[in-house]
Amino acid sequence: MGSLKNIREDNVALNEGKWFDWVEGIRLLIASSDCSGYQLEMERQALTRATADLEQDQDAIQVDMRVAAGKFLLLGWENIQDDDANDIPYSEDQAVRWLSDPDYFPLYRFVRDKATSAKNFRKAEKKVTGK
Repeated sequence: MGSLKNIREDNVALNEGKWFDWVEGIRLLIASSDCSGYQLEMERQALTRATADLEQDQDAIQVDMRVAAGKFLLLGWENIQDDDANDIPYSEDQAVRWLSDPDYFPLYRFVRDKATSAKNFRKAEKKVTGK
């Protein structure tokens, strides 16, 4: 038997993100794909296509999803450096550039997979200790 308390979402992590270890010591701050900003953007894009009578071009949809992931899902990073070993500070513009670039698909896939896994954003059960 299962307990519904085990599926409760952590609304703070859902919207503000959670840190995940990636490769070579890189850490990424990733929000859930259920966060309000991402969901609103997906709805806006769908409405825009419907009202403009745009064809459902899968390539265009994929690009839109990657841009939205850069804006709303990848919220920060640590330990990413340029070729001269200088830290690259987080910026939304850089996140969008990397996630939109096919050469960085492994980064997009990692962000997408972590953001879409509900278990990553469940509330941790509080341990009650007593005497």
